[in-house]
Amino acid sequence: MPTPTDADRTTNRAADRLLLEAVRHSVGRTAAICLVTTAAAGAALALPLVLGRALDAVLA
Repeated sequence: MPTPTDADRTTNRAADRLLLEAVRHSVGRTAAICLVTTAAAGAALALPLVLGRALDAVLA
């Protein structure tokens, strides 16, 4: 396995810094998208339940 040179280490550090900056800038958006997606999935599961119970109440 080849030994990394100083240029490789510098490039790796720059790439790491870029990745960390991208994560810092998008963490709020990512969390918001995750919460909204979870809420949408819950609503999609709850809607048939609510409609079914309402229909049962109307027909009973």
